[in-house]
Amino acid sequence: VTGPAAAAAQPPAAPPGPIVEQLQARVQQLEFADAIMWELFDYDDSNATSISVREFKETLLAAYSAQRGGSGGRLAFCMLTHEYLPNSTVIAAHLWKRAWSRFCNKAGFDNIDDVRNGLLLFKPIEWAFDNSKLSIVPNTTFNPPTFQAYLQDASLADVRLVDKLEELRGRDKIKVTDAELDYTRQHLGDMTFGDVHQRNLRSDGSSPPEPFTRVLHFQYKRALRKAAQQGWQQPEGTPPSSHASPGAWHVQRMFDSLPHDGSQ
Repeated sequence: VTGPAAAAAQPPAAPPGPIVEQLQARVQQLEFADAIMWELFDYDDSNATSISVREFKETLLAAYSAQRGGSGGRLAFCMLTHEYLPNSTVIAAHLWKRAWSRFCNKAGFDNIDDVRNGLLLFKPIEWAFDNSKLSIVPNTTFNPPTFQAYLQDASLADVRLVDKLEELRGRDKIKVTDAELDYTRQHLGDMTFGDVHQRNLRSDGSSPPEPFTRVLHFQYKRALRKAAQQGWQQPEGTPPSSHASPGAWHVQRMFDSLPHDGSQ
C-alpha cells in the first residue's frame, strides 16, 4: 500500500520519553543561561570602571609601579604604554568588573580588589578594554606566562592615545588638568592604539604581572563575540590558538555555574 493510505496505516509517533524531555528542557535551560550570561557580563560602558578605589590603586601601584613625580604631579606606570604618566590618567582597572563583585566566586576568587584582578592602564587603553575593543591575552606556552594586548577593532589602530584621552576628558569620563594633559602629550607623543597592539604587559614594581588568566580569557572570548556581532575588523597578528585554549575550561566552568532560572 502506498500514498495517503500507507501514511494513514503508520502508527502514530510515540511521545518523547522522560529522558528526551529532560534533555530538551536542559538544552532550553542552557540556551537561556547563555543569553543571560552575555547580557549580564558584558564589557561595555555600562560596566566600565567609573571610580578608582584608592586602596585598590595603592595595592596595584605597590606591585607594578615605582614612586615617581614630575611636572604633571605624581606619576604612575602604565603597564602597556610602559611609560610613567600623571597618576590621574592611569586607572586601577578591574578585570572582572566591580559591578559583578557578587559573582567573584564564579570566576574562582573571593575579593574583587585582589591584586590579580587589576592592572594599571592608561585611561584610553582601559576604555578600550572595558568596551571589548582590546583584549589582553595570556600566552601560557611560556613559564611564567606572558600577557599580550590585541586590538579587536582595527579602526582604532591609527588613533593617537592622547587624542582619545582628550575626547574622554571632553565627555567627562576623566578629570585631567591642563598640566597633566601637556605632560602626557610630551611623553606619549604620537603613540597610537596600533602601537599597543601585540605589546606585552610589563611591571616596573616589586611584582611581575600576574593577572587572573581565567578572567582575561573570559574577556577575550566575550570580545571576540562582540567583534563578530559589530562587524569589527581585527588587525593583523591575531593570537595563535595556543593563547586561547588553556583558559577555555575556566570560561566554560563560569558559564555552567551560573543560575539557570534567570535569577541574578
